[in-house]
Amino acid sequence: MACQGALVVETLVNRGLVDQAFILEMVKDIDCQEKHDGDLDNMICRLCSFKAEDCDFQSIGKIDYAEPCGGYRLLRILKTSGYITVADLEAGFR
Repeated sequence: MACQGALVVETLVNRGLVDQAFILEMVKDIDCQEKHDGDLDNMICRLCSFKAEDCDFQSIGKIDYAEPCGGYRLLRILKTSGYITVADLEAGFR
């Protein structure tokens, strides 16, 4: 089992849209201050099987200080840095 964000990252890596080795270097150097990203909320969280009961970040009773899952955080870093686009994210669902 994996969160929707992790599944999309896996798909992007498998399709050659994201270089797995580059990800490891990138995440060390980038810190996103913003927690929420409207594109990710709609494209990732909306479809995640953990949202309803197991996600404090996006569930109905969400907790203000809750952090997003690792897949969401990684996608946010990749998107914020310009490494991936919304079109790339959409490709993660095809």
